[in-house]
Amino acid sequence: MSNGTAFKRILILEDDKNQQNILKSMINDYYNNIEVHVASTYTEALNKINLLYFDVFMLDITLGSSEDKDGVDFAETIRERRDYKYTPIIYITSVSDRLEEALNN
Repeated sequence: MSNGTAFKRILILEDDKNQQNILKSMINDYYNNIEVHVASTYTEALNKINLLYFDVFMLDITLGSSEDKDGVDFAETIRERRDYKYTPIIYITSVSDRLEEALNN
């Protein structure tokens, strides 16, 4: 199924490979004109936004990696950048302990 959209490139920050594959498949099955990129860590996501421009972000609120930073921290980082001040962020999580903080960003 093809659906017109203004989004061209999406970055998924999700540490679980199964969730990455599910989200990427869902997007690709519905939209054929969106380039989907995935990152497993805050640092990997940061490297990607330094190389490419993204039109929307899907961020896992809590990352299980050994890094100190998570999806909420990444959202704060991108909001500090002029080019991402109003870029849509979709939060994904199976844990709600930081949900309120994420929604206040």
